[in-house]
Amino acid sequence: MGNVVYGSYVDEPLAIVGAGGGPTNTNYLHSNRVYSVAALTNSSGTVVERYRYDTRGRITQTVEASSDSSVAATTQYAYARKRIS
Repeated sequence: MGNVVYGSYVDEPLAIVGAGGGPTNTNYLHSNRVYSVAALTNSSGTVVERYRYDTRGRITQTVEASSDSSVAATTQYAYARKRIS
């Protein structure tokens, strides 16, 4: 999965360094207005995946926006930036 870089707030993952198996690959997590992970971009800024949630915080839609198979697109963080087990 890679090493997670956190921001200054509780449960604020900002990036996953070493994502996709390569030590130089970095994916960035982007939040929506309720601080849930809404998108994942790669180091070039290309959207890899987008996420949508239902009213209970379950992922209802994952849109893969990239055809780059070298990117480990699925993140372990989701609704309210909580870690998915």
